[in-house]
Amino acid sequence: MTPSHSIYYDVPTPVTEREKQIYAELLKKIGFYEVIEQLIELEKRFNPNGNREEWLEQLNLEWDLDIKQ
Repeated sequence: MTPSHSIYYDVPTPVTEREKQIYAELLKKIGFYEVIEQLIELEKRFNPNGNREEWLEQLNLEWDLDIKQ
């Protein structure tokens, strides 16, 4: 098995302008698209009926909450 840190993720092309904006914010905060994509996969488990924009929005909110604590 390949370690998770060496898996390359395909970053889907943003569908909406908001999705593009949230992803850019997360990239500034987190710094690594690989980590963002791993976190999106976790969000999918909690909200399997959501869409990419919703998952990104949730990640962005949770990241801000974690940093403030």
